[in-house]
Amino acid sequence: MLNQKGQGMLGVQVQIRAWNWKATAVTDGNGQFSFDGLRDPVTYTLSLPDLQCQPVDAAGAKGQITWVQFRQKR
Repeated sequence: MLNQKGQGMLGVQVQIRAWNWKATAVTDGNGQFSFDGLRDPVTYTLSLPDLQCQPVDAAGAKGQITWVQFRQKR
């Protein structure tokens, strides 16, 4: 999660969902977050529950890393 200046935002909650399962992570000082153990090759929906923004769909693939970046609009 990056602010308008491209700097990482600390402490932003990021939620991931698929089917009836969900989990939450919190960004670090660089604005990065991760979800470990996502083994299913499905489309996950990521959102920022404390901020107004559109959810982002990200396709997961077994054995692959998927990168998603949220950035504030200028």
